[in-house]
Amino acid sequence: MPLVLHFPRGAIDPEQIEQAAELLAGGAVAIFPTETVYGICAAIDRPDAVARVFALKRRDPALPLMAHCSGPNQLALVADRIPEIALRLVQCFWPGPLALVFRRAASLSGVVTG
Repeated sequence: MPLVLHFPRGAIDPEQIEQAAELLAGGAVAIFPTETVYGICAAIDRPDAVARVFALKRRDPALPLMAHCSGPNQLALVADRIPEIALRLVQCFWPGPLALVFRRAASLSGVVTG
């Protein structure tokens, strides 16, 4: 059964954030609004959940998914060799609609990157 968590603008509920994090860590898939569209997501370290995202989107598994990162520390977990200019861009524009492309870290499952 789907669970809907509401996060009204400016009214963040830490309990709901924790609940959402636990669900994703357990392999759940979530839908969330972005600046332009709704995204379908899963925890990047759960290949089974990531595979469900591909299935739900009817997306070719050879096409990579985007990894949303909260900042440089999280980026370092998914990307290999981050140039200094990329870190400067991250510091200036994140959080926000800035997409960067890197080679994946060896620890990141190939399921995510196609």
